Amino acid sequence: MGNNKKGNLGVGGITLLMSLAVLCVAVFAVLTMSTALADKRLSEKNAQLTRDYYTLDAKGVSLLDAVEKSCPPGAPDIDAAYAAAAAAANDAELTLGVEDGVLRLLCSLPAGEGRVFTIDATLAPSGANRWTIQRWTLDAAVFFSFDEGLPVMP
Repeated sequence: MGNNKKGNLGVGGITLLMSLAVLCVAVFAVLTMSTALADKRLSEKNAQLTRDYYTLDAKGVSLLDAVEKSCPPGAPDIDAAYAAAAAAANDAELTLGVEDGVLRLLCSLPAGEGRVFTIDATLAPSGANRWTIQRWTLDAAVFFSFDEGLPVMP
C-alpha cells in the first residue's frame, strides 16, 4: 500500500489562505472607514449649507416684509421702500425700481464660501398677495472657467 497524499494542502497552504483572507478583511475595513469619513464630511457640509439657506431665507422674508410695510397699497414710494430695504439688508447689494406702478426689488445677500443668495421680486400696488417672486436662490458667486490648455484628444 502506497502512501497517497492527494488533495492535502498541509499547514503552509492553510496559513497562506488565512493570511490572504485577513488581508482582504483589513483592506475592506480601511475602505469602509474612508467612505464613512467622506460621508460624514459631506453630511456636515450639507447641513451647513441648509442652515445658511434657511438663515438667508428668513433674512429675505424680513426684507420683503419691511419693504411691504413701508409701501401702503397704491403707488409705491421708492424712497421709503429703499430706506426700509437698506435697513433690513445692511450688507446686501440692493436695487429698487418702479415700472408701471410695480415696485421691483433685486437683492444679493452674501452667503460666504463663494455663494450669494439672490432675490428678484415685484410688489404689486394692491391685492392680498402682493409679492411675486421671480427668483429666490442660493447660487455660486464664483463661476469656474475650465482649463482647455491640455488637449485630451488630438
